[in-house]
Amino acid sequence: MQEKTHLFPRTLKGLVMLIWILICFIMVEWPILSWANRIEPFIGGFPFIYFWLTFWYVLIAIGAIVTALFVWKP
Repeated sequence: MQEKTHLFPRTLKGLVMLIWILICFIMVEWPILSWANRIEPFIGGFPFIYFWLTFWYVLIAIGAIVTALFVWKP
């Protein structure tokens, strides 16, 4: 008998959301962040790095909300 674990998602939706959140998290960590920090344009009057971080953190939040609503159903 195989023991169940909570380290890996049990459904396909759970796996998709895990990959989504991991990709978003990786995009705000070194070395990707240092690559994005070299770009010089301003977006809405803010440096690009602020736009980059805000964009990816919003995607992480959306992923967490979608996961809570559709994957972790009671």
